[in-house]
Amino acid sequence: MSGSTLFSDFRCHPPSGGAAEVLASSWCTVAPVLAVATSANQVVFYADEGVSREDAVINSSANFMKGGKPPTPTNLQWQPKTRAIAIGWSSGKITFHSYNPAPPPPSNGTTPNAQDATVPARHGTNEATPPLTTIATNTSIHTSPITFLLWNPTGTRLVTGDSSGVCAVWKAEKNGLVSTIQYHKNVSTQIRNTQATH
Repeated sequence: MSGSTLFSDFRCHPPSGGAAEVLASSWCTVAPVLAVATSANQVVFYADEGVSREDAVINSSANFMKGGKPPTPTNLQWQPKTRAIAIGWSSGKITFHSYNPAPPPPSNGTTPNAQDATVPARHGTNEATPPLTTIATNTSIHTSPITFLLWNPTGTRLVTGDSSGVCAVWKAEKNGLVSTIQYHKNVSTQIRNTQATH
């Protein structure tokens, strides 16, 4: 058949095996990876066949004080042309992470064992590259749930908005760090969504 397309369904299973509601998702444009924000206070990363990266889960409950309610990821967006992702949380926190792909399987056709599954060492060191690196965290601009994140097409600017009407513009540096360049408070309306124009 000429011009035909075949689609296959792959079910994504949460790494813990429990059920959780999907709150947001975003495909990376430069790697076959899907980021999924869940009601279990996690961001889970999946390969294009639906297999989760057990070693690459952002869990807001892990470092949260007892007795308090851990923040839930409300929105996420990959930076165009890179493997960096911005995540907005119900607390108003914005986090920026760099995703490192899993190492390729062994070329000899054998099934990888636990030692093979470790991420290769960084060039010139014996230290393994972690699957996720936190680039930056900001809790000072937004104090209400993040309702949108939007990168410009070149990935040099990010606009964020929250449920109280605060809007911020962030600048991405070449070294991966992100800083705010301006923000507006008391917009008096909830910011829900926006679109980038070229």
